[in-house]
Amino acid sequence: MTLNINIWKEPSLSGTVKVRPDGFVTVALVNEIQVMGMTTGQLRKVLEDKYKDFTVDPFITVRLETIASSEVFLVGQVLRPGALPLNGNESLLQVLTRAGGLSVFADRSNIRVLRRDGVKITEYIADYDGIIKGDLKQDILLRPGDRIIVP
Repeated sequence: MTLNINIWKEPSLSGTVKVRPDGFVTVALVNEIQVMGMTTGQLRKVLEDKYKDFTVDPFITVRLETIASSEVFLVGQVLRPGALPLNGNESLLQVLTRAGGLSVFADRSNIRVLRRDGVKITEYIADYDGIIKGDLKQDILLRPGDRIIVP
C-alpha cells in the first residue's frame, strides 16, 4: 500500500511512502511509524503531533494512493495450488482450507512456510494433524508474500 503524505507549506517533508510488510512507514525527520490498523485520520493526528517539533502548526493530509496485492503463494500437494488473496489475519489452516485442503499424497507433517523480509528468509515447519488436534502454535499467521509448500 502507498500513502501520500502532504504537509502544508513543507514540500521537502511531503511525499509518497510505501507501507512495508511489517506495517511501518518511514517519513522524513520522524523515521518509522506503525500505520497498520490506523485510519488515514488517525495517522494524520499522529503525524501532526510528531511534526510539531519541526514546524509551526503542521497541517497534514494523508491520502491512500495504491493498495498492494496481499497474496500468499501455495504450491505442492493441495487441491488448488496458486496465488490466493490474503483476507486480513488469516492462518495457515484457513488458507489451506480455501485451497481445497491437502491431497492424499501430501506430507502432512512437513508443511513449510517461507517468509522473506528483505534479504532474510525465515522458514516455518507445520504439522497439519497437530493443527487439527488444537496445536495452534503451528497454525502460523500468514503475511502477504508468504510461500506455502506442501510436499
